[in-house]
Order: sequence, then C-alpha cells, then structure tokens
Amino acid sequence: YSHHEISGIMEISEGTSKSNLARARTILQRKLINNGFIRHRKVSSI
Repeated sequence: YSHHEISGIMEISEGTSKSNLARARTILQRKLINNGFIRHRKVSSI
C-alpha cells in the first residue's frame, strides 16, 4: 500500500503514516540487532 492509501484507510495524514513506518523500522532494527540477527546499524529500504 502507498502512504496515500494507508492514510485514507486509517484516517491519518500521509506524514503520520510515514512517521509511523520510520518508527516501526527503528524498533524492528533494534530488536534484530539486540537478538543477533543483524550486525550493522542501517536498515535498507523496503
């Protein structure tokens, strides 16, 4: 889904959709690093 589609479905702004995705990526990255699944600190784009 695009941020435009997500914002319509969830009734939030596109900016909020983008912020939520960035926050979720950061949380996932920390969990993967802490559990030894990845070694580097940069998550590539999806």
